[in-house]
Amino acid sequence: MEPIAEWRAGTGDWKHFNFPLEEIFEIAAGWKTIFAGLEKPWLCWNVSPRWSVLQQKLVLAVGWTPVVGFDPRVGPPPIVDGSILIDFNEKLQFPVLWPHIPLEFAFLFTNRLAFWHADLLCRLSVMRKLADQFASLRDGQTCAVFDRGGLRRRLKVKLHRFWELCGCTTKSASENQFYNGTGWWRHFQLHPKCVLEEERARRASYDL
Repeated sequence: MEPIAEWRAGTGDWKHFNFPLEEIFEIAAGWKTIFAGLEKPWLCWNVSPRWSVLQQKLVLAVGWTPVVGFDPRVGPPPIVDGSILIDFNEKLQFPVLWPHIPLEFAFLFTNRLAFWHADLLCRLSVMRKLADQFASLRDGQTCAVFDRGGLRRRLKVKLHRFWELCGCTTKSASENQFYNGTGWWRHFQLHPKCVLEEERARRASYDL
């Protein structure tokens, strides 16, 4: 394996990701054993222990299981009863790790995965609506926040995007995204499943 070039390798950016995919697939098999039996896992990412504890409690309050990952610069937070801690970076060993890494490969280890930004909190009424919507997704469906970027970008459709503020994916949706060379990461024109030069050129014109 080539050495990790820089901190951006773990941030969800195909331009800087040089970790062999076959090793990711092997590592994800270990994640799958942890997710076995979890019907409603919700990925919570720790960058602030106090914030993480509150996120865990909100997720538990709506009947989902917080699966807590963390940036190696911060370390694991306190774990609330009912939550599960997982070190996604144990074998990757990136200097920085964002939740985009497990999210991109969700199809390898779970049938359903809810997720949200580490700095997002919602009222319980909103959490209940989100939990019901996420639970109702059929395999092959996903949901995320659609962002037009404000009035100045409303007519610039190539700058519009679905982003990972909060959402939920299913196994087949995640797999379809990956094998069609899309997904959640930046510079998707460099996705390993995007191999045609004309398609790479077309994708490069989108907001990244």
